[in-house]
Amino acid sequence: MQSTSRLGFPAPLLLCLLASLIFSACAPPQPGGSGGERGAIQPSAPKRVSAVVRGDVPTLVPDAPGPVPGLAEMVELVNVGLTTWGPGGGLLPRLAEEVPSTENGLWKVFPDGRMETTWKLRRNALWHDGTPVTAADFLFRAQVYQDQRMPFSGGSSAATLLRFIDAMEAPDPNTLVVKWKSIYLQANQGFDFPFPKHLLEPIYAQGDAERFLALPYWTTDFVGVGAFKVKSFVVGSGATLEAFDGYFLGRPRIDTIDVKFIVDPNTIGANILAGEVDVTFGGRLPLDWAQEIKDRSPNATFGTSTANPMVVYQNLQNPVPAAILQPDFRRALAHGLDRREMVDSLVAGLTTVAHATVLNPGRTEEFREHDPKAAKYEFDQRRATQLIDGLGYRKGQDHVYRDANGQPLVLEIRTTQGDVQQERSTFAMSASWEQIGLETTPVIVPSARRGDDQYRNTFPGFDVRRNPHRPDTLKQYFHSANAPTPERSYRGSQYIRYVNPEWDALIDLHDRTVPDRERNEVLGRIVQFMTDQVLVIGLFYDVEVTVWTTRLQNVHTRGDQMRESWNAHEWDVR
Repeated sequence: MQSTSRLGFPAPLLLCLLASLIFSACAPPQPGGSGGERGAIQPSAPKRVSAVVRGDVPTLVPDAPGPVPGLAEMVELVNVGLTTWGPGGGLLPRLAEEVPSTENGLWKVFPDGRMETTWKLRRNALWHDGTPVTAADFLFRAQVYQDQRMPFSGGSSAATLLRFIDAMEAPDPNTLVVKWKSIYLQANQGFDFPFPKHLLEPIYAQGDAERFLALPYWTTDFVGVGAFKVKSFVVGSGATLEAFDGYFLGRPRIDTIDVKFIVDPNTIGANILAGEVDVTFGGRLPLDWAQEIKDRSPNATFGTSTANPMVVYQNLQNPVPAAILQPDFRRALAHGLDRREMVDSLVAGLTTVAHATVLNPGRTEEFREHDPKAAKYEFDQRRATQLIDGLGYRKGQDHVYRDANGQPLVLEIRTTQGDVQQERSTFAMSASWEQIGLETTPVIVPSARRGDDQYRNTFPGFDVRRNPHRPDTLKQYFHSANAPTPERSYRGSQYIRYVNPEWDALIDLHDRTVPDRERNEVLGRIVQFMTDQVLVIGLFYDVEVTVWTTRLQNVHTRGDQMRESWNAHEWDVR
């Protein structure tokens, strides 16, 4: 029987591959063709690197392809917005000259709760076709995003932002003024990127949404404002990006980036070992996988950072079984999970159990203040069964809990294909819950259904995803206004479908309270409510892994909200 590496491919194949690479590296240089005089200065070869996105990218229409790991990093190569997240979780200006703040006077808060933010655009910012970027491009983006015919008009972050905006104005081509209906804590982030009005408005004005979304602009003819421009785009394969000479932060040092679309981590590993991939985008790669890559190749390295928590979203509207609606049943489920073992086995003990999933351990003071307020459900199978027994459920001869009609309690647990950590968490949960007498059905959602909003957002029991550990996203992910309802074509980011006026009022109060001290007090109440009622089950804080080859320089480990490609214009090769 042929031996196999932990990556999943035959060990002899890897040995042959590595031997071939070493032989090629040691071979003497071949004589040149026409040659030149000895010592003559030769023109430097174009600098080319390769990146990988963990999935197929069918289109660059914002929010349309679903949660493809690494897509956001790829998009930031070709398009940037007013700001971006840099190391340490701080906002950096991009198309904007400055990030608005109350200190610099660009963020004004009025006594009645309304606000105004002013953005001054860089005068040297150009679209890839040479057309200047203006405030009108942002106004056009807002117009399209408010169009209910578009797939991104529902639960996207930009659509959520627009619901807080009263008006947007462009007093001159380089000034964008946003007037807010009420306090919005993410107002200083701005839009992720504009739309080129001069290219898209003529088609959009015809009113044919299907034609607008099917434009070659969204693939092969894409025109952005990023450091790189699209040279080619092949669905199911990848894209080739070329340096944009007119990039406002300076021409990139890399000439070409080949972006590969690869779902399977084993295939990604083979490409790295073969020298065909220089950097991974989007994290969501197992720690042991990265360690094995580094052990096998002297040219590979990796970095880690504490990432968003792995979270179990629950259907709190019409679940199957209905027992999920009972807080004590949800508490039993939390007690039935050995989350400390998950931390040790899935992230090598580098992080901790996620009790209050809206808190970030990296924000030390905030975490120390509020984590003690969270209700904590330690691993206790006896307590779990006591709680389920107390609700009137009894085990049958097969030791599976059944309801009053004799029907077994079957828990369906969904997660997305291609995210190894989510898949491992799903099967670990399944094993734990079956130990306490609950039947489970793990479902790995195929990549083809990532963008099927109705299917993804109407799960009967549980869905394992990653939850942003930032209080400023509470409105987006937990307020009932963002629930994926039939009226909204099942688009929305409040996956638990929870409706409770008291809960919504807490989130609203948090989002309209600007002074830190008062807002922190509200956050403490939110943490208490959220964990006492077990609105979600936090598993653990994941570790984001970025793998890159040592020839690639100036790459940063993916951090809190930061994408690997945030400074791609500064990348270089040895």
